[in-house]
Amino acid sequence: MDLIHFIFLRMSSFIFCLLTSILLAIDAQELDNSQMSFSTNKQITIKLYHSVNSDDAYKFRGTLMLPSPKERDAVMKQDPLSSEDIQNLKTAASANGLYFLKAVAYNSQNEANTRTSTSFLTACSLLESALSDVLTVSLDHEGSMIGISSTSLTPVCSGKIVEGSAFNTTLKIVSTFPGPVPDTQSYIQRMEQEKQEKMRGDRADNRSFFAKYWMYIVPLVIFVLITSTANPEAQ
Repeated sequence: MDLIHFIFLRMSSFIFCLLTSILLAIDAQELDNSQMSFSTNKQITIKLYHSVNSDDAYKFRGTLMLPSPKERDAVMKQDPLSSEDIQNLKTAASANGLYFLKAVAYNSQNEANTRTSTSFLTACSLLESALSDVLTVSLDHEGSMIGISSTSLTPVCSGKIVEGSAFNTTLKIVSTFPGPVPDTQSYIQRMEQEKQEKMRGDRADNRSFFAKYWMYIVPLVIFVLITSTANPEAQ
C-alpha cells in the first residue's frame, strides 16, 4: 500500500512539473509577442512639461521617445533651465515649494489620442540633487502610458544648494501584462448541462470497464511489475 502511495506521489509530481513548464513556455511566448508588437507597430512619444509652485503654468521641458518597453531603447531630449527658471526653483526651495511635472503621451498610430499624467516633488530636493531625478513610466499591456512618477536622488532636503542647469534623468519603464482569465462561460454552461441531465435522469455511465477503473488498474500493473522484478527467484 505504501508503494502504491509512493507511485501516485511520483506520478502527480511529474504531471505537475510538466504542466507548469508548458504554462511558463506559453506565457514567455505571449510576452515576446507582445513586446514584438510594441516595437514594430507602436512608438510612444511623451512630451514633458514642468512648472514651479503651480500646477497650471507649465513650460516645455523635453521629449521622451519609446520605440520599445526597454530603457536602453529610449531616447530622451531635455532643454536646460534658463537663469529665470533656476531662480524660480531656488525661491520655491526656500519656501518649501513644489516642482510639478506633466507628461503628455501619444503613439505613432494615433497622435490625436493622448494620455496625460502628472507628478510632483519638493523643489529643494530637485535643486540639492543638481537636477538629478528618476522618471518612472508605467505602460499597460498594449504599450500605452498609464502614468509617470518623478523622484529625486536627494529625498531629504538639507539646505545645501548644488548649482546646475541641465537635467540628469534616470529613466525606468514598468510594463504590465494581463494575467490568465478564468473561462467562466464554459463553467456555467457545463453546470447548466449537468443540472439538466440530473433533472432528466440521464446520468448513466456508459464508459468501458477500463475507462471507469483505469486509476486502479494502472497502479496494480505497476506494482506487479515492480514486485516481479524485485523477486526473480519467486518465479
